[in-house]
Amino acid sequence: MDKNNKQVLQKAIANSQLLLSYIAENGIEIKPEHVKILTKAKYLSIEDKWNEENEAEFWLAYQKVAQLIKPASVESLLTTIEYPIENRNFFQKIFGRTQQISPAHRAVKSYRTITYISVAILLLLQIYSVIGSTLLRKIEQATQRMKNIELKISDLSLIDKSANQRTSIQIGILQSEFDELESEKNSSIELLKYWQKLEFLPFFWADDSKVENDEAQNFGPGNNPIYVDRVNIIQSANNTHIILNSYILPLLYGLLGALAFVLRYLPGEIKTMQFSKESNINYTLRVTLGALLGLIVGLFWGDSNSVNTVFIANLPPLAVAFLSGYSVEFIFKLFDMLINSILKNKKEENSKSEKNVSN
Repeated sequence: MDKNNKQVLQKAIANSQLLLSYIAENGIEIKPEHVKILTKAKYLSIEDKWNEENEAEFWLAYQKVAQLIKPASVESLLTTIEYPIENRNFFQKIFGRTQQISPAHRAVKSYRTITYISVAILLLLQIYSVIGSTLLRKIEQATQRMKNIELKISDLSLIDKSANQRTSIQIGILQSEFDELESEKNSSIELLKYWQKLEFLPFFWADDSKVENDEAQNFGPGNNPIYVDRVNIIQSANNTHIILNSYILPLLYGLLGALAFVLRYLPGEIKTMQFSKESNINYTLRVTLGALLGLIVGLFWGDSNSVNTVFIANLPPLAVAFLSGYSVEFIFKLFDMLINSILKNKKEENSKSEKNVSN
């Protein structure tokens, strides 16, 4: 027997002992002759007394026993089981580690760490987005209310204030409300300026921008550079808010949905000894697809041509991004249905146009 064949055979013998151990621990029924053949193979390998009949007998028994543990496999057992460490290094002795970390448990730690990091980043960005959207909404509401007050003041100004004291009082009340709204709006714009620089978190940057004089509080139309600067602040903040909520947050929610799926099903595979290298590859690809679907979910948002999408169309975009990451297969099924619907409509239009031409 050449060296390569001998190594293959020795590896198979070691795996067969692993199979016997797993079968015994889980109470799986096995034929006694298969146990004898696999046990005998171990001693034949030690004594190096292999012959053609023994080897053929071993491979047949090995095949039969491997089928007993399905859906688990030899590879999944090797990936899941942790072996004792023979020669522990310095750090392993300090931390009291006596067993090698299996690829399956290493995968659990990796996905768990990625989930912690993703949740932390998502929470920070979500809080950041909420602060920005709140400030922008306050500015928009104040602007709309100020426009309404200006219209009312303009209408009341047409009345002779000397002849109607009540009109004068109403104008004064409206002007006071206008000034208050203007002050709130200016304050929100200043906070929005800090928001863009993450200055709402004091440990990022120090607040070194101060309003120098009362003229800076005047927010009016025209070529006033202060007015132009504040308009730029609002437009820039709107752009940042759109990018954050249309691309970055959906991507993270899709990623989190995929990680939630992995963390839900991964322990079950490990418990049943079904986790393998292929499983790890599938989970990695799923996480990637989850992030990708979260990013592109807006492209198909609001489509209600199909009855199956009505429920999803009523959900917030970020919730759909999370569901897309969690249920990749379902979203791709919706994509297929959408494409088939478009192709079907196109064929119907072509057939109608052909009939019209023939008529």
